[in-house]
Amino acid sequence: MRGAEYAARERGYFLIVPDSQRSYDTEIDMMALLRQRVDGILLVTTGGYKASGLPVVCVDRLPEGLNTDSACVDGRGAAKLGVKHLPSLGHRRIAIITGPLTLRNEQERLRGYRRALKDAGLPMHPSLIWSASFEM
Repeated sequence: MRGAEYAARERGYFLIVPDSQRSYDTEIDMMALLRQRVDGILLVTTGGYKASGLPVVCVDRLPEGLNTDSACVDGRGAAKLGVKHLPSLGHRRIAIITGPLTLRNEQERLRGYRRALKDAGLPMHPSLIWSASFEM
């Protein structure tokens, strides 16, 4: 956030950081308010965001079906690296916990996990795949 604020200030903009506290309804209300007052949005979404007509860049989470710019971790590559490393330590049953599978980056993480298990010749156990929310 500090880096984004610095970059915005250098260009004559200010960064406003509202927090929906992972509430879809609050996110929708905040987006309606911001739509009237801002030039663009950096969005860490709850997963339900729909296009608003404003320039939007999703950060960290990219909802399924939304075609917008994004800055996200390479979840597929990261999962593949992790799964590739664990068998070298002797681990054979490797689990994964993803965020909501309505997010493309979470789907990619799961694809990377599955591909790495296959590449390592390890069986995939559905009981070792868990999808969760971002709550504690």
